[in-house]
Amino acid sequence: MLAVGCHYKGEIKYSFAGGKVTCEDNSGGGLVGKNDEGLIHSSYAAGEVTGNERIGGLVGEKHAGQIINSYAIGPVNVLDEEARYYGGLTGSNYSSITNSYYNTITTGMDDTGKGEPRNTSEMTYPYAENTYVDWDFSTVWQAGEDYTFNNGYPFLQWQDR
Repeated sequence: MLAVGCHYKGEIKYSFAGGKVTCEDNSGGGLVGKNDEGLIHSSYAAGEVTGNERIGGLVGEKHAGQIINSYAIGPVNVLDEEARYYGGLTGSNYSSITNSYYNTITTGMDDTGKGEPRNTSEMTYPYAENTYVDWDFSTVWQAGEDYTFNNGYPFLQWQDR
């Protein structure tokens, strides 16, 4: 359930983080603070993220690589009023993002171009038709149909319920 500070190349797949992240400098994310040239696939973050610059619900700073089929729902608190790089899914992004979402209500963010913004009703069961497009609900994800685990959001099949 803990976030990764800095990740270079490689893959982060089928992962989640739910703890609170406080970043006194730059590059704080709910799952990864800084990710260079790596792949983040089928992962999510639900914890609160607080920091100054390059702060994101899933990733604070993303360079190259990809984010695929992932989401963020935790509050994003930007402390520096002059910060330019922050967002619901990523703080700064120079990568490819595919079928990845952030909740505009719970993150408090509404930035486009760095993941797809959705509201709570679109992201919780029953999911909106334009949310979780091409996600694998047969072997990777489990739908939160009864709201007893993860409040109606999808979760990874390996997670204890």
